Amino acid sequence: MTIEKARLKQDADYILHELTRSICPECKTVIDAQIILRDNKVYMRKRCPDHGWFEGLVSSDAEMYIAGAKFNKPGTIPLDFSTEVRDGCPLDCGLCPEHKQHTCVALIEVNSACNLDCPICFADASPAFDLTLAEVEGMLDRLIELEGNPEVVQFSGGEPTIHPQILEMVAAAQARGIPNVMINTNGLRIAHDDDFVAELAKLKPAIYFQFDGFDRETNDRIRGADLLKTKLKALDRLAEIDLDVALVAAIERDVKMHEIGALVDFGIQHPAVRGVVFQPVTHVGRHIPFDPMLRVTIPDVLHGIVDQSKAELVLDDFVPVPCCFPPARSTRTSTSTARRSSRYRASSRSMSTWTTSPIAPRPTCPARTRSG
Repeated sequence: MTIEKARLKQDADYILHELTRSICPECKTVIDAQIILRDNKVYMRKRCPDHGWFEGLVSSDAEMYIAGAKFNKPGTIPLDFSTEVRDGCPLDCGLCPEHKQHTCVALIEVNSACNLDCPICFADASPAFDLTLAEVEGMLDRLIELEGNPEVVQFSGGEPTIHPQILEMVAAAQARGIPNVMINTNGLRIAHDDDFVAELAKLKPAIYFQFDGFDRETNDRIRGADLLKTKLKALDRLAEIDLDVALVAAIERDVKMHEIGALVDFGIQHPAVRGVVFQPVTHVGRHIPFDPMLRVTIPDVLHGIVDQSKAELVLDDFVPVPCCFPPARSTRTSTSTARRSSRYRASSRSMSTWTTSPIAPRPTCPARTRSG
């Protein structure tokens, strides 16, 4: 007589946190997706009927990810919508009536050309189009129809400063009463064009300034050239004309994680800088090879700030921005309220540190929505 050993049920090695919708990274078909928790990390797991299973890291800290939900708030609905609900999210975007948030930051891409050829470029910039001033004015008017009193417009590209009418576009936004008008730039023209800097001094836009770090290797791998001297020259020129600057650093694993603290400390010290924005690289457009299971997420950046910076920041100083869910996509702190070492307390100005992630677990449009 043979007695078989009883089989024992086993628990899965993950917790199913929620269900959502995503797209297949190969064919872009909308498919179901699972958000799972495993080893204190958050992953998206999804299956395409034609291309099989995919899995990618959403957050390197599940506790931080879940705790961020307490900061969530109801979305603010725009005054009007631009598309109908027909095929479902994310195919109806524009904004459609199912969109869960108004346009917090209207980003207008005025061109596709650039004066750099960076190995990492979300926009995959290359010569293709230039918006006319009339087209931009139409977008601004439509934004006002949708928002009533829009707070922020950011002009981007490509490289917007090489657009021949960028100054007129900034003036058009300001003439419509938009209080915060920004130019997203790599700073090259600012470093070298005296007349352009003189016009910026008159208009006083905020500058969203690409600044990736101090090491030659960092600049070579992310921008394809050692641009540090040019960037520092541009920043000093912006300080001379009293323009507010947010440093924007693209963060890629094994490239510049070691410079996160130095960027914060530099921002606190430089007279032009009012904020530092860290953006974990979105692997679309041009990018270096990567493993989706090892991508940089917001907790990685926050730990880098706390561990490396001399500003005596702690993780509790950072809170999610409660304008979209999951709110952990965007977190911020301010050195005007956070603990700081005596080295920095003499400064009376406020500087914010923002961390944003361009990849969300849902296919819904991010709160930072393009206009048009």
